[in-house]
Amino acid sequence: MLIDGSLTRTCLLNGLWNGTKPSCAFFNYCSSVPCQHDNNCTNIPNGYICQCENGWSGINCEIDVQPPVMSNCSKDIHSLTSDLTKSVQWTIPGFTDPHNTSLLITENYVINNWTFPWGDYNISYSALKPMNGLVTECLFEIKIRPFPCQTLSLPLNGALLCNNWKTDYGQYCLYWCQDDYTVARGVDSTRWFVCGASGSWIPGANIPDCSGKYTLLVLCFSYNL
Repeated sequence: MLIDGSLTRTCLLNGLWNGTKPSCAFFNYCSSVPCQHDNNCTNIPNGYICQCENGWSGINCEIDVQPPVMSNCSKDIHSLTSDLTKSVQWTIPGFTDPHNTSLLITENYVINNWTFPWGDYNISYSALKPMNGLVTECLFEIKIRPFPCQTLSLPLNGALLCNNWKTDYGQYCLYWCQDDYTVARGVDSTRWFVCGASGSWIPGANIPDCSGKYTLLVLCFSYNL
């Protein structure tokens, strides 16, 4: 409030102001409680400042900037099975608004359990707050795989040729021997080794070694002329 000087002053033709310079005493701007939603007010010279907390913004903390609050969002799930499908259950996340406004919840699975074939699946839940358009999401992935295959050791004096794509869905390998080497008698060197959903190799996990050597038989003939 004015405690000294002129209440009004006029700029004269000579460029000077008439009257005397006014002086104002401190005024309690916060007495009118300008800060909304129970936020704190601080007086400053010629005004006030609202200290906005709890998801509020604006000069008077009148703007709702609080997104939905989420709890119990599941982590990624990696499940192994020897079957072609697997039933998986997960936790449904919770969404709340500290400002007690309504939320619009959406999800891509209507229930929290499903039977999945082998593959990768994205699960999503989202909460939209119509009051301010803010969205909070719970996103996680479910991976269904067969049991992993045991690593095959290289055969002695030989090599392995295996598929190098989608190996987490199974593998198949063929082996061969280096030059001048062969497998033992009675062993089929052209047989494939296959690993399926159980993680076990057929016909087995032991690759025969190429421990035998080819023998060159030279026959000599003599002719009497």
